[in-house]
Amino acid sequence: KNVEEATHLAYSILGSRHKTKRRKIEISSVNKINPKDSSEPRIQSQFREEITKYSGATFDDLDIDGDGTLSKEELDVAEEISEEEFNEMDADGDGSISKDEFEAAAEKEEE
Repeated sequence: KNVEEATHLAYSILGSRHKTKRRKIEISSVNKINPKDSSEPRIQSQFREEITKYSGATFDDLDIDGDGTLSKEELDVAEEISEEEFNEMDADGDGSISKDEFEAAAEKEEE
């Protein structure tokens, strides 16, 4: 995957808070899994596993310098992210987004 494609995928997962509608997250597996379509815990758990796997791959693609975190510059490569969006994902405020913070943001969008 190239960086532009990975960034697009990341924004598909995280949604875009500055747009009027958030995208629904659907991950292709054997079937489309959308937790909003089922209150069944097994489906929700399966979705969470898929989103974690998917966001991990995307995270690794975006981590250009390979330091295990995403800087604002790395997220800005293909699409613009606002300071507010970056700060919201940067839960510990250290100026970079760890893999855990990235996955937490992806899970938050799931809700």
